[in-house]
Amino acid sequence: MRVFLGQSEVDNWGIYFVSMISEMMPIKKVLMTIVISGFAAALLVLQSTPPPVTYLVPEESPPQPLLRTGLSPDELSQVKEAQAKRLALLERECSREKGRRFGIRYPTLEQVAKRSSVVEKYHVSNCVVYKAGSSAWNGLLAHVLGRNDLIRTGEVYKMADVLRPSKSSLAEMAASPDYIRFVVAREPLSRLLSAYRDRILDISHPSWQAHHYAPLILQHARGIEYSNADLFYPNGSVRTMPTFLEFARYVADSPSLSLDPHWKPVSLQCGLCLVNYTVVVHMESFLPDIRYILRESGMERDVDASLLVVNAHKGKGKTEDLLISNYATLPPEVLKKLLRLYSKDFRFFGYDPRHILEKIYPGRKNVVDSLMSVI
Repeated sequence: MRVFLGQSEVDNWGIYFVSMISEMMPIKKVLMTIVISGFAAALLVLQSTPPPVTYLVPEESPPQPLLRTGLSPDELSQVKEAQAKRLALLERECSREKGRRFGIRYPTLEQVAKRSSVVEKYHVSNCVVYKAGSSAWNGLLAHVLGRNDLIRTGEVYKMADVLRPSKSSLAEMAASPDYIRFVVAREPLSRLLSAYRDRILDISHPSWQAHHYAPLILQHARGIEYSNADLFYPNGSVRTMPTFLEFARYVADSPSLSLDPHWKPVSLQCGLCLVNYTVVVHMESFLPDIRYILRESGMERDVDASLLVVNAHKGKGKTEDLLISNYATLPPEVLKKLLRLYSKDFRFFGYDPRHILEKIYPGRKNVVDSLMSVI
């Protein structure tokens, strides 16, 4: 074991040594001059050397774990078990869908390519789903691929444009056994409410969606064409805010294919039965699911999974309480349209809204059963 002296210790010993020398007999001054010169030189060396961060260094450092994902063997087993169930459900629903009269007509592979990202270095591809962890994933990719320019400007969302494949390359990747292909799902009612709160309601960061859709929503709901001065503050944020009911009614009444990607159903964006997905991520288990992908792809060697937490959007409020309070403002006929719109997302990903509906309409089993009938 080596012991290092800090800067203050070196200075104190030097003062003590010089004071001791000054009290010695004159006959030894010449000899002491030589000693002092040597000691001073040693002091200069010690003072110019920065003190090490670790003062006691063991001969051998303990072996570091290979994985930085934080998945224990039990967690890994749980993730694999969950994935087997989710993929089996997706396969069953796709078989049912293909057996129906009109089959699957939308989206096409070309349209899926526009929503996809491919990281060739790690053989990973995903369908980019807004309001379902895309910011966290894009932030991680920006770090691992060295896009410091997007990190500095806070534009990591542009990684989706950087990594977008062509139709032909997506078709090749979709058939390759070497690729991990994943899609992220989120409980549909929660995702829709999050889109409203983040892209329309939140005035702290004016969004394109708020500026574009607020006038359309208000005109649809109130039949009024507001002037820009009445609609927006000088910084572009919305002054006359659509309520959640007005937003939900607008979404429910709009053609499904024209919906904004932030609230368009995942089933209308990601080609769930066109692309042979190998991993289905749920937002409710986002971190272990993504850590599993990092492990399987080898990306864990080059990136710290904690970046997923750093880059994730933070929720505002308790999800279930927000769901109940906001969806309780909707008439059953509007909610029924929304459930029909997102019915495939509910079925393909195994989400059941019954427990939320029962809290919105307590004691009204006939209303809940009617709403559930469209899923």
